[in-house]
Amino acid sequence: MRIDPVLAQLRRDPAPQQAAQAALEACRDTWRAAPSTGPLLAELVAFGEGAALADCPLLDGALAEREQALGLLSGLFDPLTRALRDNPLGHVPFRHQYSGGIAVLQLASAGRATLSLLCYEASHDGARERVATVCFSGGERHELCLAGAARVRVFETRREEAARAWFDVEERVLRQGDRLHFAGAARTKIVDEPLGRLIVLRLARSDECPGAAREYGIADGALVHIASGDRAESRDEMAAAVLGAMGRADAAPVLAAMAREGTASDHLRWQALRQTLGVDTAAGFATLTAIARDAGDALAVPAGALRASLVERHPQLADLGTPCPA
Repeated sequence: MRIDPVLAQLRRDPAPQQAAQAALEACRDTWRAAPSTGPLLAELVAFGEGAALADCPLLDGALAEREQALGLLSGLFDPLTRALRDNPLGHVPFRHQYSGGIAVLQLASAGRATLSLLCYEASHDGARERVATVCFSGGERHELCLAGAARVRVFETRREEAARAWFDVEERVLRQGDRLHFAGAARTKIVDEPLGRLIVLRLARSDECPGAAREYGIADGALVHIASGDRAESRDEMAAAVLGAMGRADAAPVLAAMAREGTASDHLRWQALRQTLGVDTAAGFATLTAIARDAGDALAVPAGALRASLVERHPQLADLGTPCPA
């Protein structure tokens, strides 16, 4: 295996890598402390705590005026690009990701708020496939197009039912200087076709109590997927799924307790109930029966329907109806 001489040298002496990283972090820290940036980041703290954007004039101005936003960003990217040129093996000291032609660079975060730069790139063959689903989530987003253009669709829900939604769709070209605002879970956008590149400055704030994100098929409005908007709940749901996939019968009491937990969302409780049934049929069916018999439980009706369906297919389960001691 060939190892580049520069990398081989870094293996012997990590000091140059550390110096490169220190140079990039110095650019970041200088930008954050600059007179033009520090007060704006202080407003980001207030916005993250729930202040209205109108009460944060510097932040509002950066999301309203392209020249003001570019002035803010040039104070960071001019010295940062020079530092990267001199230190090509350094890492940009900001959270960042790239996937499917979309790059995200998180410039700052405070509380429930984040300030990010997004880049949408056209596909190599110029024929980006139009997505078949659209996801509506809560929170608040303000976006300013800094450069480039793209064909986008803006979706707004008119009506929602348990497993279907009806929405209006506006197709438009988003151009340099355009500003978009999304509040709540009723409006969102899809970037279908960047015309080269689209660069967007985004200010986002999550809800104090995040609701679930819902994904619908665009063609028929059918509900495709529900995901928790709460990070802690998402973590618990993934943990339950892992325990279920591993067949951990010893986790059944914990999963059953999660399914009966009144403070958890109905979505998380139902997922925990499914995993309980999977790892320990007796404990899971007892928990299912207890939920179905509790008229005050929001899951009583679907639990009763599932119980009846399972007993019809497997009559022997009717003998496992004693509530789970856990």
